[in-house]
This record gives sequence, C-alpha cells and structure tokens, in this order.
Amino acid sequence: MMTEQQIANLDPGISMLVQLLQANGFKTTDSGDGKSKPSEERAIEFPHVFCVSTKDGLAKDCDLVLALLKQQGIEDFTVEGNYNPEDETPVIMVLYKDRPQA
Repeated sequence: MMTEQQIANLDPGISMLVQLLQANGFKTTDSGDGKSKPSEERAIEFPHVFCVSTKDGLAKDCDLVLALLKQQGIEDFTVEGNYNPEDETPVIMVLYKDRPQA
C-alpha cells in the first residue's frame, strides 16, 4: 500500500494507473506522465509505468496487467515485457499507445 506522500510524489497524469497496479500486487519501479517534469528531468517523454516481474512469470504477469487494464476500461496503454539476460532483469512496461516511435 502506498503512503499519501508516495502518491503525492507521482506525476498526476499517471498516478491512478500506478495505484491500480500496486493495489493488484504489481511492484512499480518507474512512472511518469510525460509532461509534469521539465524536459531535462524526464528520460521518457510519454506516459509509462514499469513494474518488476520474475524470469519465469514475465509472460503471465504481462497477460495479467493487460487483463487488468481491459477490465478497468483503460485502452490508451499497451503492455510489453522485456528480459535482460545479462543482469537477469524482467520488466513489465505499460506504455502509452500514441508515444513517439524511434
């Protein structure tokens, strides 16, 4: 459960999504709404939330996050999973669909 201070520190445009994910057991590690911080302070210029997973549970967790978004009627985001074998980091990325593409 997030404290009031932790909630207050979230970007307003992404706060509800972060709280939803945390309330459903996902550990968020990074988030932003792509506009609340000055451009020199934001590494990602569009709404996003990153969560940790496990190596063996990454695909299942991505499916669960997508189902949760659909259940809540959240259609502006997509869910992707990434695994880096060098540091064994599995990450769930909840990304704004209309983000700029590289």
